[in-house]
Amino acid sequence: MRVFSRGETDTGQLWIAMEYVGGTDAETALRDRQMTPARAVHIVTEVARALDYAHSRGVVHQDIKPSNFLIAAQKLPGGLDRVVLTDFGAALPPTAAVLATGP
Repeated sequence: MRVFSRGETDTGQLWIAMEYVGGTDAETALRDRQMTPARAVHIVTEVARALDYAHSRGVVHQDIKPSNFLIAAQKLPGGLDRVVLTDFGAALPPTAAVLATGP
């Protein structure tokens, strides 16, 4: 997902401007019975890759759920879903996560 800009307001509120991803989310796809086993495996694999990337940079997501897995309307080459993991609002660096939950 492309990040266009980020910053902090005068009151200390952090903000980030990212690309719009039109489509649906995995929770809605599940509810609407649009989820085949193969599609579910692909989505979970893409989410795992996103988490691996975040963890390699010291970020722990903390709110993994199907409604945070966006499925873009525009498909990848080969017709596969483009999956975007969203809502890093509660994310913590690993040291903070360990302090909050214990070793």
